[in-house]
Amino acid sequence: MNKVTLIGHLGADPEVRYTQNREAIATIRIATTEISKDKSSGERKETTGPYQRCQVLRSRSGPALARGCSLSALCGRARYQVWSR
Repeated sequence: MNKVTLIGHLGADPEVRYTQNREAIATIRIATTEISKDKSSGERKETTGPYQRCQVLRSRSGPALARGCSLSALCGRARYQVWSR
């Protein structure tokens, strides 16, 4: 099963573009936070990771999402691209 749920804050407003078939594709940057507990002190620790760049196909969410909103959630499948120089 390949199912991913990301919950975080948007780093920018979604960039929406359209295919030749007029289907919307939104590119979204979302910052996620990892929450863990320090083993020695038991103290809660939050670490904000890098922005995740996501593409949402057949998007109907472009206007509903905007930078500065509280939390946003994306659900879908993961497909990774590896870039090398």
